Formats: sequence, C-alpha cells, structure tokens
Amino acid sequence: MLVLVVDDNKQTRDALVRHLQTAEYRVVQAADVKGGQIELDREKPDVVMLAWTSGSQEFLKRIRALDASGRSYVIVLLDRNPASDIAALYASGADDFLRLPAVREEVLGRVDAPRRIRGWASGSHAMDWSEKFDLQKLQVWRDLGAVIAEDIAQLTGPFDVSEAADFQGEVRGASIPLSLAKDETELRVSIVAEPAQLRALGGVLLGDENSPESALDDMLRELANTAGGAVKRAALLEQVAVTTGLPVSESRAVVPADKVRVWSAKLRGTDVRIGLVGEVVSRANQRVQAANLREGMVLAHDLRNPLGALVMPAGTRLTATAAERVGKLLGPRFVVEVACTA
Repeated sequence: MLVLVVDDNKQTRDALVRHLQTAEYRVVQAADVKGGQIELDREKPDVVMLAWTSGSQEFLKRIRALDASGRSYVIVLLDRNPASDIAALYASGADDFLRLPAVREEVLGRVDAPRRIRGWASGSHAMDWSEKFDLQKLQVWRDLGAVIAEDIAQLTGPFDVSEAADFQGEVRGASIPLSLAKDETELRVSIVAEPAQLRALGGVLLGDENSPESALDDMLRELANTAGGAVKRAALLEQVAVTTGLPVSESRAVVPADKVRVWSAKLRGTDVRIGLVGEVVSRANQRVQAANLREGMVLAHDLRNPLGALVMPAGTRLTATAAERVGKLLGPRFVVEVACTA
C-alpha cells in the first residue's frame, strides 16, 4: 500500500513516515497541500494522512473528485482542533481522524483499516487453517514477478517483466523465506543474476561495476528484503499473514518446476537483467526443547508461558537472540513445536 503524508510540521511528518516505513508501507510526503497535489497527480495513494489546516478541506474535496479511478482512504490529523472540525472533516469526505501526537500502534491500526473494511464488506474472513492451505492458490503467487518488480523499481527504475527460464548455469543471488504460521510450507523469494549482469547491476545501484564481492552480496540481500516486503503486503490483501526471515546469499542453478516460477526482469533503457524466483518449499514440524531452539526456526503455535501469558505468536521466525531468550525464560524442559525448512 502507498501512503501519502501531508503535514507542515516536519517533526510530525518524519515520525509518521518512520512508523509507516518500519511496517513496510511505501510512503511519499509533502509539507503542504500544494505538494500533496503534486504527489496525488503522480500516483493515486491507497491512504492519505492529512493535517487539518486552512487548505485541507479543499484538498480533501479534490481527492474525492478522483474517486472514479479508485478511492483513497483519508485519515485527518488533528492537534487541538475543536469538535466542530470533526463534523466538517467528515462532511468533506474524510474516512477517519487521528489525534496527535500519534502512537505507532494507533497509526498502523488506522492505516490498516481499508484492508479490514474490505474483508468486512465482502463477508470474507481470514484463511481457515483447519485444512492444509495451498500457497499456489494465492493471487500473489500468480502475480509474483510483477509484485516484486514494482517495489524493486523504487530503488532501480522500472522493469519490463516476463515469465521466463533462460538463465544459463549457476547464478548468484539472495533469498528470503516467507512463512505461514500454521502450515508446513513456506514461500521463498529470490533475486538472482548471472555474473556479468550482477556487475552491471552494481554499476546502476552502487555506481561502480567493480564493487567488491561483499558489496554485491549486500546489494542482492537488500533487493531480496525489498521483494519479501512486497510479497508480504500483497498477501495481506488476500487475508493471509506471513512472517519474513532474514535474506541469505546463495549461488545455484535456477530450474523451473511444479512449485518453482522464474521471471526475467530487464531494467528499462539498459541491458541489465535479473531473475525473480518464487518457490513453494515444504517444511517439517518438530518438537524441540526450549534450550535447543535455533535461529531460523518458525513457531508453529502461539508460545505461552506456564501461566498462559503470550510470549510470541505463531509464525514468528526466531532470531538467535530470541531463541536464547525463550530458552532462558521457559527453561530447558519446556517443549516447543517449530517448523524447520526441509
């Protein structure tokens, strides 16, 4: 989702942008309604967060005039405004309001409202986990190449994407896993490139085709991380929540198969080409003692202490620090069910 933040208070604007970006939203910002109009003309935002000032009412009417091409969810930011302003903002077409200073959890809850409203209006519910769920039924799986390319384009420029499998020999890349909380499968997303193309990509992103190998690996991991965030947001629109792990570097051949799809993404106006790979990978759940938890394991169920308090929710992918902390908190005899990638 794209969020437009319009506020003349830089401190407030920076705080909102920071909250949204850490939750992996795409964000554009403007200091006034004139700048907001420029951003509105460039790309229709899913959500607009708008400070209520003298020109806001007119700007809100302009946003609503564009509803035929897709409705933006408008959240008005209020400071010490009187109650009469609340009636005026709703009359002008606002969907919600938020009192400042904003708390991160409240910001994210309000911005996530359109997704919840879509589910309520359509009568749909979160996925039923009583039966095994097929990741390949998701729209995000069918559109994976376009979903990833759109977000990576924010870093590199636009791509021309086609489903293809013409990568020869071993390629270098980085992968990131996306896990479902209670299912024994995960979606692994990879960014790969042939050696010469990787150097050319380094010239575009790092400004030097002769960048050291470590810098190229960092670049690939950052692209994989961006791809993971794009897929995670797209899955949420289908009422599917996934958790992401850490991107890892790899060198391997790319071989399409029943559960492996490959797209070729050519950076527009250049000869730079990378591969976008999606794989559905089986996992095996196992029960381990808390003291034996390791980085990368995914909790199959909500983790609660002996008194019933929630320690970590299902689907959490453990970091080394989290695994050590859980082991100390619950003790060596406590048994946890986790998923390990097969």
